[in-house]
Amino acid sequence: MAVHDLTDHIRQEKVAERFPRLFTRLPDRLFAPLASPNRLQYWTLLCVLHAKRFGPEAPLPPSSGFLMREITADIAEELQYQDWAPDGDDVTLATPLAIRANMVFSRLKEAGWIRVDRVGVREMVTTTLRTEIGLADAWHGARFTQAMRRARADWAAIAARNPHATYTDIRRMAPATFAWLYRNDRAWLEVQAKRQPPAPKSNHSRVDWDARDRDYASQIAEACLLIAAKTATKRVTIGALCQAVPDLKPLLSKLDRMPLTGAALRQATRRRRTGEGHQLDITNSP
Repeated sequence: MAVHDLTDHIRQEKVAERFPRLFTRLPDRLFAPLASPNRLQYWTLLCVLHAKRFGPEAPLPPSSGFLMREITADIAEELQYQDWAPDGDDVTLATPLAIRANMVFSRLKEAGWIRVDRVGVREMVTTTLRTEIGLADAWHGARFTQAMRRARADWAAIAARNPHATYTDIRRMAPATFAWLYRNDRAWLEVQAKRQPPAPKSNHSRVDWDARDRDYASQIAEACLLIAAKTATKRVTIGALCQAVPDLKPLLSKLDRMPLTGAALRQATRRRRTGEGHQLDITNSP
């Protein structure tokens, strides 16, 4: 081997160590559907399948995967609302919906977006992103990092535009951003709280307990649904609600002033024990 060839080989190995080759982890034809005339339709379809079947917000899937007919039915349902360009000589606008759905399924399978495994006599469906070792963790980690950067940037932008705003003021300006940071990035949020000017002290402050009561009862109802959906055991506890609802814990000693909040807490834990649903009704609470 010539010296320059050896040097190139070493350089390539160094580059491969620092920047791993994409297709050592991904199927070779993964992006083929996204380069076709129907790329927008394929992407929309993949997003729908991810959200409905395979994403973090989807119901817990069967351990062996989904039946093929379930996935093709999902595809057919989505195809009804999309305009697809003719993709090959075998497919036209007059092709029956079921056949088109099966052909789209086959193309996603060939590209590696969908994986089919035989379980007994049945063929069960999973996705590449869920089954490749380490890839799902990397995918969710990247999504979390992106969401964290976006939430931090939103908070910092509001603080920069309102230099005299207190921590509570910014929280009221961006409740969704605050809630995400409180649940997922609390250490960073606490640092930002110390950087904001303190709230002015007043001996004549008045608390609208009725408004606060309605607000926290509503937040508990929403948090109860999220916890029940994300927790495998579907156990909703006071501790979990305190983690999900900012500043709820200090108010537990003031429930005599917040009857709706107290009723929502009791209803959340009672419905778990009795096996009922998690939809809370706070309108008729005492």
